[in-house]
Amino acid sequence: MQSMFTALLALVAPVPPQEPAAKPAPEIVVTGTRLSDSEKALSACIARHCPPKEDIAATLAHAENLFVAGKYENAQNTAAAGIRRNRGYAAELPREVASLFRAHARLSAHLGEVALERSSTIDMVSSLRAGLGNDNPDVLVGQIELADVYAKVFNVRIAESNYREIEKAALAIGNRKVEGYARFRRGILLASLAKPDYAYTFRARQVFRELAASPVPEHAAFAAAARQGLERMSLRGASPERINQMLASIRSAPPTARPTLLYGEPVDLNNARTATNAQSEGAVMSGTSMMSADLVEDQWIDVAFYIDANGLPQEIETIRTSDHYSGDWAKAVAKSIATRRYAPLTIVNGEPGVFRVERYTKTASLQVTTGSRLATRSPIARIEMTDLSVEPTASAGAGSANVPRPIV
Repeated sequence: MQSMFTALLALVAPVPPQEPAAKPAPEIVVTGTRLSDSEKALSACIARHCPPKEDIAATLAHAENLFVAGKYENAQNTAAAGIRRNRGYAAELPREVASLFRAHARLSAHLGEVALERSSTIDMVSSLRAGLGNDNPDVLVGQIELADVYAKVFNVRIAESNYREIEKAALAIGNRKVEGYARFRRGILLASLAKPDYAYTFRARQVFRELAASPVPEHAAFAAAARQGLERMSLRGASPERINQMLASIRSAPPTARPTLLYGEPVDLNNARTATNAQSEGAVMSGTSMMSADLVEDQWIDVAFYIDANGLPQEIETIRTSDHYSGDWAKAVAKSIATRRYAPLTIVNGEPGVFRVERYTKTASLQVTTGSRLATRSPIARIEMTDLSVEPTASAGAGSANVPRPIV
C-alpha cells in the first residue's frame, strides 16, 4: 500500500508553523563528526550536567552518528536514554523533547519495532502539547505524523479518522495551511488503497480534485501536489510511452532547486510489490516487501545517485553495505530508483546534477503471536528508507552552499 503513500508525500515539504516560534533544537543531521568525538561530547555533557537543551542536541548528534554507522540498537538506546533524562522538560522545551521522541520513533521503525514507533510518536505529540497547547500548528502537524504511522501499518480507519479530525481542528482555528496538509495526507492514504481496492479510487480522486480546485491561498502548494497525485494515479499501469508523454507536460514547469518526485515504481523484491515509508520531502521511495523475512538482521545499504537537469537519476551506485548484507535486494532498489522521474532542476554550472544519498534498511516487524509472550519477526519483510542527503538552499542554483537536513 505505502508505495503510493510515501511517493506522494515526497511532493510537498512539511508545513511550517504560522505562528512565531522558538527555533527548534537540531534534529539528527549529517555533520561529518567522528563517532568517537560525538560519544565524548555526549559523555562530557552528561558528566557536567549540561542544560537540557545542550543534552538533547548532543544526544541527537551521537544517535545520528550511530545510525549512519549502522549501529541501530545503540542509536535507539542513546535516544531512549536522552528521553529518560529530558522528558520532564517538555513544558519548557516542547520542540526539543519532541525531537527526541521523533528520533526514537524513526530508529524503532528501522529496527522493525512498530509498537515503539507508534508509542514514541504519541509521546512526541504529547510533548508538543505540554508546552504549546492543543491548537498550535506544530501540535497539529505532529498529529498528522501520528496518523501517517497508523496509515503505514494499515490501521486505515484510525488514520483516516485522524486526518479528518485534524482538518476540522485546523479549520476551526483558521489554520488553512495545516487543514490543506491534513487533507492532502488523507488523499494520499486513499490513493494508496486504490490499487488493491478500486473502491477507493473514486474517493481518492474526489479529495485530490477538491484540493486541486481550492481557491484558498494557503492550499496552493497542496493543490499543485494534488494535481500531480491525480496524474500519478493515471500513470498506474500505463505504457512507458504514455508515462513519458504525461511527464513531458509536467516537465514544462520552471526548474526548481529542490528535487520534486513526479513518478517512480516501487521496489520489487521476489516478484512482490513493496510499500514505502517516508516522512518528509527527503524520504522518497522506501518500500515494504511482501516477501519472506528470511534475513533482516544487519541488512542495510547506502545508495548514491545524481538527479540531472531533466529530472532523471544518473550514476546509481550502492556505496556502502552492512557487514552482514546478503542477497541481491540492492539491485531491486537501484532498479526502482532508475524508474523515478523528478521535476526539472536548476543545476550549478559544471555539476552533473543534485547529489542524493539514501539509506535503505531491510527489516521486519516484531510481533507477539497468539499463545506466546515472545516477540518474533513478521514473515513480511519491509525496507525502511531515510534520506542522508544535504538539501540545497533556496538559492543553491546560484552556487550557494548546501545545508544538512535532518535524517532521523
